[in-house]
Amino acid sequence: MAHLALLLPVLLLLAAADAFPASCTNVTCGGHAIRYPFWLNSSASDCCGYPGLGLACEDDNATLILPVQSHRYRVVGIDYATHTVSVSDADVDEHAAGCPRLRLNLTIDTTSSWLRLAPSDSNITFLYDCKKSISSSSSSAVELSGCRDHDDGRRSYVLPDGGITGAEAHEYECDEVVVAPVLGVHKEGMVPAPGAAQPPLMNGSFGGVVSAGFELMYNAHSEQCNRCERSGGWCGYRRNETRGGMLGFTCFCDGGPTSSERCGSMCSDSFYCGSVEIRYPFHLSNATGVADGYSTPYSCGYTDLNITCHPPGEGATWTPIIQLGQGSYRVLSIAYDTSSIILSDADAFGRGGSGTGCPTVRHNVTFGHEWLRYDADSRANLTFFFGCYAQSSVPAGLDAYRISCPDFVGSPGGGVSFVFAHNPEEDDETDDDDLEGHCSEVFVAPVQSDSPLLRGNNRSALPREYGAVLRQGFELAWSTMTTDGCHLCEQPGSGGGRCAYGRSREFLGCLCPDGTVGTQDCRNSGAAPAPTPSKSFTTDQILRLPHLLAIIMPRIPLLLPLVSC
Repeated sequence: MAHLALLLPVLLLLAAADAFPASCTNVTCGGHAIRYPFWLNSSASDCCGYPGLGLACEDDNATLILPVQSHRYRVVGIDYATHTVSVSDADVDEHAAGCPRLRLNLTIDTTSSWLRLAPSDSNITFLYDCKKSISSSSSSAVELSGCRDHDDGRRSYVLPDGGITGAEAHEYECDEVVVAPVLGVHKEGMVPAPGAAQPPLMNGSFGGVVSAGFELMYNAHSEQCNRCERSGGWCGYRRNETRGGMLGFTCFCDGGPTSSERCGSMCSDSFYCGSVEIRYPFHLSNATGVADGYSTPYSCGYTDLNITCHPPGEGATWTPIIQLGQGSYRVLSIAYDTSSIILSDADAFGRGGSGTGCPTVRHNVTFGHEWLRYDADSRANLTFFFGCYAQSSVPAGLDAYRISCPDFVGSPGGGVSFVFAHNPEEDDETDDDDLEGHCSEVFVAPVQSDSPLLRGNNRSALPREYGAVLRQGFELAWSTMTTDGCHLCEQPGSGGGRCAYGRSREFLGCLCPDGTVGTQDCRNSGAAPAPTPSKSFTTDQILRLPHLLAIIMPRIPLLLPLVSC
């Protein structure tokens, strides 16, 4: 079964692979890594990414081109962290540095485009083939060198400090006026500060600035794409042949494309921390977040049943830890069929993980009773008395309960320490009620009543081996609350909902498998959109990821049909 549990994620990923379009896969062109939300427009059925970010790979995989308004821009670099792509006009002749010839005014409609100019950009204006001289009327105008000569004396100019109106261009009788975006830092390196001496701006200065390009920023642009991405999906667009081949929005999820705008339920499936399966109503302590429409962080599961998966120490495995009051407890096992959990005080294991015969436990077990309760049939107690009588004044009859391990760390104030077992399945003849007044600290630790050390003559070994009893743990049961609506969400036939709770144990709604939130259950026709947290991964999943990728990646070309976008 353990091998099957490890193999299952691989099988699921392989099964889902051919549900993704080829444009979802990462490729390289011209030394640039192309990944979501960019895609190669050599495929045209399903596009995984933003429609305006389709790229072309040219010159035998040497040049990456971004088409914008039917014009070609060479990709200089893509910064996925800042959502920025650096481009330069692909049609500018790099060898004509003295007279860069641009053919298009770049205008971007920010209301409908996935791209916009970056704050780092600035503009310079080119005027080509002007019959009248501009230099005499504009102090910033610089005549371009290297342009084609005309018998009628026409000249070309550049204005680095601003644009020019259509009326002015008409006045100078220029054939063409092009405003070109450039990086502001490059332009500042050419243009002197106000009042400074004007150096000659010739010899290809402007050609180099244009060739260096400018920056464009990209974003999802649509709320439906935002919702898809926040739910862990990838935005894509599929051609609808019944509607003239128009692209329609699609959210690609782990299981393939979905017709909704988000990826299913925000509740994670089961996962393993060490050998313990963690699933609803338990949840990872880091699997909470602030969701749209909620003013408080929430969890898919009961608030108090949050588990932290601790990384392994030397020779150990990942360890699930749950917090009860001020104490930390190892999760030894969870029985979902009986709604019970076995916990053990983390202090009983010590630093090495295996524990000693006599660990020091200095806290009582406290927890809220909204969901958790003791299993009375299996519960016994160990009562610890620390810092009691001096060594020479222990009353007769108590020496048999005195903690006697050499490595035991007692009360800071000194004195003798004792441990007593109270097992409802045994007859306890020792009365320790009067002992509390003679000790500085008293703590009660729940344990399982079927421990061999709590039975008959075995009790004589308890003062030197009680650590083994603590490490066997104690049992708690959990149940749903019936006063806040969660039981209506979970009841059979209600649509498979799971309860969302806030940090203050407030019930927030019923999370449904289709990504909606029901007011009572998942049959409610008035269900609202579900909260959509950022996608998170368990530490176990992260550790397995390189191994899974090594298995999956060689198979992807065999699983994904080659389609054209």
